[in-house]
Amino acid sequence: MFGPVENFPSSAHTQHRITRHRSSTSAPWISRLLRCRSLKWYQMLVGVVGVFVSTSLLLFSKSQNVEEHLESIRELEVKGQYVEYNPVLRYEGEEQLLRGNRRALAAFGTLPERIRLSEVRRAILANQNRPPDASYNINVSLSDVTSVDRHIEDTRPPVCKTFTYDLSQMSQVSIVIPFYNEALSMLLRTLHSILNRTPSQLLREIILVDDASTYENLRGPLDRYAELLPKVRLLRNQVREGLIRSRLTGAQAAAAPLVVFLDAHTEMNAAWLEPIVLHLQKHPTR
Repeated sequence: MFGPVENFPSSAHTQHRITRHRSSTSAPWISRLLRCRSLKWYQMLVGVVGVFVSTSLLLFSKSQNVEEHLESIRELEVKGQYVEYNPVLRYEGEEQLLRGNRRALAAFGTLPERIRLSEVRRAILANQNRPPDASYNINVSLSDVTSVDRHIEDTRPPVCKTFTYDLSQMSQVSIVIPFYNEALSMLLRTLHSILNRTPSQLLREIILVDDASTYENLRGPLDRYAELLPKVRLLRNQVREGLIRSRLTGAQAAAAPLVVFLDAHTEMNAAWLEPIVLHLQKHPTR
């Protein structure tokens, strides 16, 4: 038979020992679980905050770059408008040149002629009937408000700037420029850069060959402006002939012993023609 219950140890003491044992064995497991869960939530929180901050910084930096780019374009447009549309102030019938290259002024003739040319150019560019910029795949609107006589940096190597040329020993040149549906302001900038930066002793003529362009601003407005430019001739093909045949048309009409072909959307830099003529005279067959 079983012994009396009174022979077992005290129940209160036993319960205290059991409870203490359970708490001592379960506490590390619960603390580890809580630490693990808190670590995961902490990592998730840090990750979300990090992604949010990095994305915000990236978007902010890109927006800043876009704003800076747009601001530079706006400054260039304002500068171009000032140079293009405000070249002259009038005081008591006298005209004072505020903007422009004095060398270009000498190339184009007297000051009244230069002013008349500027007024005609302003009129035809402001009222031209041309396609949108997307038809040209370039920003023609910005070109229209940029001066055709703008200053560009002399990008020649330093050694090239030390060369001198005897222009009296060089042959004259006819420059042939074929074009088709070209942006009018870019075509005028090409002409002005040639006249501004080419020695008059070497430049015999500039021959424009229109390969049957269809844009309206390249018809009457260009005819009117070309008549005011010195040494500029305008030829027109009745049908599309292509680049090579248009060049040959210009070469056949050239009066100078040397012919140089150029694109209609270029700008000449300082002393661009002299090395070409010197090379052609030294090596006429290559």
